[in-house]
Amino acid sequence: MKRHLPLIILAAILLGWAIFINSLSNQFIFAPSRDLQPVDPALREVNIPVQFGHALNGLYLPPKAGKPVILFFHGNSYNVTHFQDFAKIYSQYGYGILLFDYRGYGKTPGSPSEKNMYEDGESALRYLLINKDVSAREIILWGYSLGCSVALQVADNHPEMNFRAIVLQSPFTNTPEMAYYILSRNYRPELFALKFTSAVLSPALINKRFDNTRKIGQIRPPMLIGFNLEDRTVPWRMSQRLTNFAPSNARSYLGQTGGHKNMEWFEPEAVKFLQEQDRLAESFEK
Repeated sequence: MKRHLPLIILAAILLGWAIFINSLSNQFIFAPSRDLQPVDPALREVNIPVQFGHALNGLYLPPKAGKPVILFFHGNSYNVTHFQDFAKIYSQYGYGILLFDYRGYGKTPGSPSEKNMYEDGESALRYLLINKDVSAREIILWGYSLGCSVALQVADNHPEMNFRAIVLQSPFTNTPEMAYYILSRNYRPELFALKFTSAVLSPALINKRFDNTRKIGQIRPPMLIGFNLEDRTVPWRMSQRLTNFAPSNARSYLGQTGGHKNMEWFEPEAVKFLQEQDRLAESFEK
């Protein structure tokens, strides 16, 4: 027994470290809000069925005739009632919008986790396909911040589906690199400290890696990746680095102003991209 005591102590230290990092990382990664804003009458409140448990709460705005629907995956904070301005921006161009809350956000019961978020993203997709009879070709997957991981996972789960487009707004690479940035407020991909810290944190974040670098290269639908110089939450260099892993046909856009929480800075470039995809879809159908 005494002979194995050092190993037992080491195992206890490692276990304690993993539990501490897991608890700490939950606070940084998930910041769900139950604070509800008044819902605009133009948006319909919907309940999205899930395979197990309670339904997801969402807001839906149907598209104009011939237009696709944006399936919006929000980030790690707020809830759907805080993204109504996003819906208004793109509905004026005729696009339908489905906003939904992951487990633990807004009115949706439960607790968030990487696994739960991916499952909730699948439920939202099924809702459009089955309940709203929207084809994959009429769906735009739009991820924002942490929601980019969910959008990529949904697309990666369905390589057979020819989605209209995928839009990633302010995406990051993975959570170990985000953890390094939060701790140091410095992000340069060539830094040895970044690589070392990411390697140390990776085992403790195994159940919440949100590894976009691994997924993004497998995605085939047209893709637009947007980020801006004033983003202090996800550094633009990290978003730019993610583009190195993207398919060759993916486009990127570096905005000069806007920050992380401002959604309007991306509008002109995103609309131009989406309308181009609309024209391509129309020509394909003729």
